[in-house]
Amino acid sequence: MTKIIEQAQTEYLMDELFNNIGELEDIDLQAKKHAEEAAQAEKEREEKSARKKAAISKTAFISGIAAALIAIGLILKFLFIDPEVEVEEITIFSSPGGAQIFVNGEDTGKKTPASLQLELNKKYIIEFRKDDMIGGLEFTPTSENRQINMQLKQR
Repeated sequence: MTKIIEQAQTEYLMDELFNNIGELEDIDLQAKKHAEEAAQAEKEREEKSARKKAAISKTAFISGIAAALIAIGLILKFLFIDPEVEVEEITIFSSPGGAQIFVNGEDTGKKTPASLQLELNKKYIIEFRKDDMIGGLEFTPTSENRQINMQLKQR
């Protein structure tokens, strides 16, 4: 009887031992799984942070280039534009009126009578066209010469 009781106790203790080992292994597996999930989440956060930093760096780079181009443009504007250029408003008439006005071959989009802003002391070729009538002259604006009166002729 003692032997049977001892054998039962041994079997019981062995079962308990194996159950505890199984529970410990299960806990260990769960801990490993949790650790892997935490590592994966940390890796994803780091990748997201790296992408965000790259986007910020790219934006800062583009903004820097834009600012540099604007600065270069302003510097070039002030270096190459003559501050001594004076313009004068010239009044233009034709007979008959309503003639298209061309300055140096380009249409001004205006018809006589009109006013144009022209640089002083610069030579211009001013042409007039209306139906089958034309006119033209070489004109240099001065402070005394601010008006043009053109008599159109048949082509």
